[in-house]
Amino acid sequence: MNLAPGSILNLTTAAPGWTVSIKPYLETPNGLTAQTCPIVAWAVFVDHVMGDGSAVTTITPVFIHDGTTAIPFDLDPEFSEAEYEINPPPGSDR
Repeated sequence: MNLAPGSILNLTTAAPGWTVSIKPYLETPNGLTAQTCPIVAWAVFVDHVMGDGSAVTTITPVFIHDGTTAIPFDLDPEFSEAEYEINPPPGSDR
């Protein structure tokens, strides 16, 4: 299988109550504002592909942002204009 950076390899639903806080840097030309969004799933995301064809992956949140599903890469493909923090459900010991 040919893998490409930015591909989603697997997806699973998230337990209720997980959220992600999006924090834009000082000035963002794409209009990002600080907000907290519900996480609806977890995705295995291809960060990059090595010379031998193997993939370096990350588990990333899939959340509702502006009425559609998104992952952090969708907000800023270079991760230069926003950072995010994953928040466990209230009362969780995680």
